[in-house]
Amino acid sequence: MTQHPLDGAIYEGFEYLGYGDSGMAGAPTNQLPDAFWMASMDEAVGKVVAQIRRFRPHVVVTYDANGGYGHPDHIQTHRATLLAVEAARLVPMYKDAGEPWLVQKLYYTAFPRSQFERMVAMAKEAGIDPPFGETDPDQMDFLTADEFVTTTIDCADVIDRKRDALRAHHSQISEDWPQLTMPDNVLKQFADEYFQLVISRTPAVLPETDLFAGIEPS
Repeated sequence: MTQHPLDGAIYEGFEYLGYGDSGMAGAPTNQLPDAFWMASMDEAVGKVVAQIRRFRPHVVVTYDANGGYGHPDHIQTHRATLLAVEAARLVPMYKDAGEPWLVQKLYYTAFPRSQFERMVAMAKEAGIDPPFGETDPDQMDFLTADEFVTTTIDCADVIDRKRDALRAHHSQISEDWPQLTMPDNVLKQFADEYFQLVISRTPAVLPETDLFAGIEPS
């Protein structure tokens, strides 16, 4: 259940678009007939356009072009969402998907490199194994250069909900995932969520602490 931050409307549940999990890159499941990675882009974009026109969001959040960490479905989600946000506002596009709607802001999720390096430094100082071992940050394709991070959201009050959400993602997250094993007092120091503002049709004052900054109710 989500309450709209501008008009107070309540939305419940999820909309399943009918695709299967493609699995990690190179897995045999990439080629399954229902795998999202194999879906027609025109079809996928049309389904997302229909949801945008139905819910009329002011803000949309998706993955970057690498899908965060290279997951085929995340990459496909990036492609479909980016195209759908643009198509949803255009009268000639997907005429049967509802009335056109202009999304005001589009964000990519982000994991700042500086935050990862801080996490590693604190782990070493505490005498515990750093998250993701001794891997060189330059080899981690899920980190975001700090200069691209525009928006920071304080999520300290919802740490438990974040952990519950991670535990529910059985296909990708195991119990040894860093955010599940960190002590609470440490995790709260890394409670923020980060984003990169990619499209803004309302004047943006950066950096931000609110995804809806600058948006007026409509």
